[in-house]
Amino acid sequence: MPHGSRDPSQYWSNFVKNYTRLVANGPSHGAAIHLADAVNDVLPFSKASGILEVGCGGGQLITDILEKHATALPENSRIIASDFVEGMVNIVVDLKQTRIGQGDAVWNRLEPIVIDAMDLSRFDDGSFSHVLAGLVYGNLPDSAMGLKEAHRVLEDGGVIGLTSILSAEWMELLSAINEIRPDLPPTPKVKTIAPTWCEAQQARGHLENAGFRDVSVHEFPVVWKFDTYEKARADLFDALPFVGTWFEKMTEEEIEKTKDRAVERIKEMYPTEPNALRGTAVLAIGRK
Repeated sequence: MPHGSRDPSQYWSNFVKNYTRLVANGPSHGAAIHLADAVNDVLPFSKASGILEVGCGGGQLITDILEKHATALPENSRIIASDFVEGMVNIVVDLKQTRIGQGDAVWNRLEPIVIDAMDLSRFDDGSFSHVLAGLVYGNLPDSAMGLKEAHRVLEDGGVIGLTSILSAEWMELLSAINEIRPDLPPTPKVKTIAPTWCEAQQARGHLENAGFRDVSVHEFPVVWKFDTYEKARADLFDALPFVGTWFEKMTEEEIEKTKDRAVERIKEMYPTEPNALRGTAVLAIGRK
């Protein structure tokens, strides 16, 4: 039987529940490390007056910063991990307590908070030297507002670093839904989700329009790894919260057929396991 109608927030709730299982092999992990390293090259975290991560998810980016730069971070600098999904912030809260329990004292300085990237009004102008966002702004309802807020809370000379997906084979696999249920609306592609963020130079334009200078952009590869086809089958659709909008209109049998079809296509693309689905992201850095 088809699933009953659900509040969209339930999709995020389910994603949070699956997050720990999904994150290690997903594209955001490598992208977070790449972003942190690139921003540190432009403005070292050793000079940070404050670090704000926007859209922290489960804390991959802030974890990388704290692990690599704990001894270099100035004692009076604030370190904030923020997300609009409370469940994500709760993951970071739990992670913080775990790391403190393991003796990692720098984690006492981390402030996990629930906040909307488009409304940073709780922070004064010029509060931070660094604003970082991994795979966030292209998904905002109003990315211009989000970037305007980021620009406002940065101090003069401060740096923003962000990433955005340009292409993703895992998104293309969603068309398996329409192969099983052609009557449903077309599933999204990267270009339909973030049409003004799907080229590297578009990211440059967004930053420059928000008032950032010395903007640099470059593309880099991202991967979504899988050990086995069965693991890919189990994880692929759970990794994309919005898929629930389609699945709630499908029977369990149709959902299983969709997953089978997606795996067939993965096998055609990559006939050996373990392997990885490929994608491309852009990294953009600008200075206030």
